[in-house]
Amino acid sequence: DTAPARLSVTGVWSLPEVPTRYGASLALTVLNQGPAPARKVVLELPAGFDAVFTNVVFDAAIPGVVRDGTHVRIPVLDPGASLALQLAFAGSASPGRFAPRFEVGSQSPAGPGPLPSASPSILVRLAPVLSVVPATGTEGTGTGILANSFVVATIRLSSKALVSGSVRVETVPGTATAESDYRSAPTRVAILAGKDSAIVTVAIRADAVPEPT
Repeated sequence: DTAPARLSVTGVWSLPEVPTRYGASLALTVLNQGPAPARKVVLELPAGFDAVFTNVVFDAAIPGVVRDGTHVRIPVLDPGASLALQLAFAGSASPGRFAPRFEVGSQSPAGPGPLPSASPSILVRLAPVLSVVPATGTEGTGTGILANSFVVATIRLSSKALVSGSVRVETVPGTATAESDYRSAPTRVAILAGKDSAIVTVAIRADAVPEPT
């Protein structure tokens, strides 16, 4: 009797955890551990696949691979050969652990027992809430931008950032007027993964008019 092919499927996420509505990629590998070729290999995708994944890219080294609904069909996988797939995760609005299940099987020859499977998991956490810590500064007298007169505001997250990102910051006139009292400078402030704050510096222009802080 011919020994059946031994198939396996494994998956690795690009990130261990992500905030809600943030995408990631999942790398899947279907491997034939031998000793025989595996023919008519079928990778079963999880139910509702298209609701959470937006794209599937196959390794071009294996010819004839096609997706048919919730199945990825591989004509033949020789001993030691593998098919790599990249799946684009669209993100989830609900926090929790997301672990889609993938199964792989072969029609010829078929091995005994349950189909090999993998359920790679990624943790989806609530996105941190953004806030600005109030800051005040003292305006000097004279003209021009004082080299030592600044307001430093802190941009804060309710929890540490899971991934690096940036925030667009703009100044809005209140008791002070843009350009005559301070330099208006819209900018983007980076908040790195693992950090929960960043600072924004606004230069104050000095004048002879008394105003609130």
